[in-house]
Amino acid sequence: MDCSPPSSPSGPEVLSKGVVRDPSLIEQANNGTRKVSAALITPPSSLSTSRSASAEQEVESKTILVPVLLYSAESYQFLGFTAERAHNLFKSFNPDDDSLDLAKIWIMESSVDALGDWYGTMNELGFNPTMQAAIMDPEHAWRS
Repeated sequence: MDCSPPSSPSGPEVLSKGVVRDPSLIEQANNGTRKVSAALITPPSSLSTSRSASAEQEVESKTILVPVLLYSAESYQFLGFTAERAHNLFKSFNPDDDSLDLAKIWIMESSVDALGDWYGTMNELGFNPTMQAAIMDPEHAWRS
């Protein structure tokens, strides 16, 4: 078996228009990603009858970018890495391994000193600004 990193994205599609009840909720692929309506991933129970029509429209108007292919640099970007780090991780990807494991190994085996400057550490690890803000959000603070 060839264990060299893939030269291009591969693997199954993450989301296909053919498996969705309303294909209009998924846009065509563009640069390895596709826009998906938040309505597709919002559980029906959260769209209860007590919600106003404007609240439903708000959910329907929000979109997220998802990778087209599971094994791709775009998948690493979806996990919160910068484009540069995502491409470097993907170049190291081995089809026999789990792509999420590679990301965890990268973080755990990094020689970056996590003490002190958290933003500097996250920059060195290759986390994008959105992921950094989410990690540092006081709502997600460790409470014992």
